[in-house]
Amino acid sequence: MTRSVSRALLVVALFAGATAVPALSAQQSVAASKALLADEHYVRPPADIAALVTAPRQRNSMLGQQSPDRRHFLAVHNEGLGVAAKFGKSHYYLGGLQVDYQADRVRSFTTRGLSAMEIVDATTGRSTAVEIPSGATASSPSWSPDGARLAYFANFDDASYLYVADAATGRARRLTSRRAQPVLSTSLDWAPDGSALYVALVPENRGPAPRAATVADGPLVRVNTGAKLKTRTYASLLNDPYEKSLLEYYGTAQLARVDMRGSVQSVGTPRMIQSVDVSPDGQYLRVAAVRQPFSYVLPVSAFGTTQELWTRDGRLVTTLATRDLPDTDDDISGRSDTDSSRRSFTWLPDGSLAFLQQDRAPKGARGASTADSTDASPSDSARGPRPKDRLYLWRAPFNVADPTALVESDNRIAGFVMGSDGRTVLLSESTNGMAHTYAVTIAQPTVKHTIYRARAAQVGFRGGFGGSARASGDDNSFYANPGTVVLLENGPTLTALMSSDGGSVYLEGTRFARDPLATAPRSFVDRVDVATGRKTRLFESDTALYESNPIPIDNEYTQFVITRETETTVPDQFLRDRSTGNLRQLTHNVDVTSAITRLPRRTITVTRADGKKLYVNVTFPATWREGQRLPAMFWFYPYEYTDQTAYDRTRRTLNKHRYPVANPRSMEIMATQGYAIVQPDMPIFGPTGRMNDNYITDLRNGLTAVIDELDRIGMIDRQRLGLGGHSYGAFSTVNAMVNLPFFKA
Repeated sequence: MTRSVSRALLVVALFAGATAVPALSAQQSVAASKALLADEHYVRPPADIAALVTAPRQRNSMLGQQSPDRRHFLAVHNEGLGVAAKFGKSHYYLGGLQVDYQADRVRSFTTRGLSAMEIVDATTGRSTAVEIPSGATASSPSWSPDGARLAYFANFDDASYLYVADAATGRARRLTSRRAQPVLSTSLDWAPDGSALYVALVPENRGPAPRAATVADGPLVRVNTGAKLKTRTYASLLNDPYEKSLLEYYGTAQLARVDMRGSVQSVGTPRMIQSVDVSPDGQYLRVAAVRQPFSYVLPVSAFGTTQELWTRDGRLVTTLATRDLPDTDDDISGRSDTDSSRRSFTWLPDGSLAFLQQDRAPKGARGASTADSTDASPSDSARGPRPKDRLYLWRAPFNVADPTALVESDNRIAGFVMGSDGRTVLLSESTNGMAHTYAVTIAQPTVKHTIYRARAAQVGFRGGFGGSARASGDDNSFYANPGTVVLLENGPTLTALMSSDGGSVYLEGTRFARDPLATAPRSFVDRVDVATGRKTRLFESDTALYESNPIPIDNEYTQFVITRETETTVPDQFLRDRSTGNLRQLTHNVDVTSAITRLPRRTITVTRADGKKLYVNVTFPATWREGQRLPAMFWFYPYEYTDQTAYDRTRRTLNKHRYPVANPRSMEIMATQGYAIVQPDMPIFGPTGRMNDNYITDLRNGLTAVIDELDRIGMIDRQRLGLGGHSYGAFSTVNAMVNLPFFKA
């Protein structure tokens, strides 16, 4: 809480100084600043700035969280910037986990709950408001398997409760008087027949919360083994045994099964449960929980976990996997090539469990950890083949010896998803930068059908890696990117959309032009025949506007919801009929910050003294005219690149039709006060892993070149320059103030 207050004060002080300098003499400015500091209260900005910061952006919404029938979507609205009293509510900050201890829930439920929800029928445009009880907000809405009901947490000031709404009418009711405890487990999980929900509740007969000792009964203990360990600097870590006890107390919840009549059945004993995944037949639960010991040097998100298989009434069937508490940040990686534990568990429609597991590498072999081999070298390919990675199928009753290998690969498999037909599995892996996504059937798992094989394409599925403008080093591959597999969300499970006959999957992506200023990006949808790999282009957007995120409402992509925008038109969503091209508007968003979005803008190319080029975006007041010099506010965040070519590649995704949305923290708001807002895309160049060797030099060269060029073309007054940034940009702001003579605030 203290950290949050300090950050707010710093921002106010910087703005006060920046806005006061042009209007006051130096002596007056100093006196005014001292008076502000002596007053020790927040300073309200001018009314026009306040109006832009607090503009009702929450009234706009985009459709999301598609229902199981795929016709219906949720449109949700939050409380805007939030309610000051809720942000000021006392809470614990425990290793990165913020807990509203008065209400037994994660703090984000208190500060960022939903104030309104509507169910929108995409085929008709009809909207139905979902009731949220008076005095409460909603969190974690979840569709029932048949789409007939919507469950959510209702967050009152002192507690959260489980509510269920009728999707047809929007009427909602409290399901049980038991208090929920969404601290670690914040989702709602339906039984597959829709008869009940699994939820974390406050344990019955829970004792009082731990209290801090008046006098410490021991020292703060930290252990140094003498080894060189690299760890990040975290905003929040556990500090002492008392905070450990608080984490355990508020993180320990009772998993319960609550049926639609409100009957509550405890499932297992209270645990620090993170997530629950119910099997399709409803007989088993996959439960993930935090396990001790806790750490003083890593956040809660890095703590050890265990995944267990339970019966529906909470009896342990088997332990699926465990993850120990790592020693350092380096051990946290989710894609460790040396990890030989079971991973990526997914239920199959018949109630079987699928997972990935890689063979343990022998000592000295490729893929062995350095802990197993003192002479291990990632570049040494002469030590034999990599360990095999396999997709396993495990059928009930889940005896230890039962898992059978379905697919085997010489590469580490990045991920897999089931097809919506229930018979096909899609897998993804990478070899030497070549992404390979392929399909197999459970009936013929040895026959691999390639969906795409391409460089610079995404490896894995949602949350995969690769395929971005910054990551790709090959222009030809980037412009021929095949897209990504279209996925459906079924609770915590992702499935690949397949045609009704099970013969095809779909790829969705964006095609970029080599000259983005001439031709805007084009969204596309391809149907891929699984057996032959043949692609058929079903949709490609026009270049007169930007269309994105096509969401199908049927298995053939005959109709889909798509977002449309231009540089002067607010993004809205429409239902598009693929055969006729007809559009039905589903959202009606408005520009609530037109005073910013309509401001004149320029992109300037700047050449540094060493010949390196960079790009600068400048936003001007509405009344600005060519040749008019303005006081300028610089706002920037550097990025690191190996060379000029790598930097220039980031321009490949330029979208001339992107609407210039202004968020509450946008520095462009200051353009309404007469400033030119200068946002340089600042590069730091150097060899991989050594970019910061050139940090000060590149920072100085870049900012100097930008100031000189904008001064030369008559856009800025170089005697009145302010500077700011966030995170790495804030670090760079301090360095620029120290190493350059140009900035006054």
